[in-house]
Amino acid sequence: MGTCPYCGGESEVTRGIFIDPDTLDVLIDGKCLKLTKRERQLFSGIYSVVPRPARTPFLMDYIYGLESEMEEPGDTILKVFMSRLRKALKTTRFEIETVWGVGYRLRERDGKEYHEWKTRETIRPGFHDSI
Repeated sequence: MGTCPYCGGESEVTRGIFIDPDTLDVLIDGKCLKLTKRERQLFSGIYSVVPRPARTPFLMDYIYGLESEMEEPGDTILKVFMSRLRKALKTTRFEIETVWGVGYRLRERDGKEYHEWKTRETIRPGFHDSI
């Protein structure tokens, strides 16, 4: 069991990806990623549809929910968050690829199939119904 230097939590997860369903803290291979709230939401949204790519409108809705109906933040902010998230993932064995015309997909750098590392489902019940 290890203690995360960012969130102070303890985890027994030593391999794979774990997303805390309450805080959306992301642990990869037992190490907590230092992410902002929006970056954690973005990662959780992408992870929730693995192995499929997460479509851009889905991610905007996943991050902003009802807020996006009041004032549409635009795709540019998503690209900014994606850039930061990719930078945070550089120290891990995972990366986010752009699927042009569709969205973004989480994958392992060496190309392993997702079922070898996807360890836990953390999305809200029934949320896939809106995809």
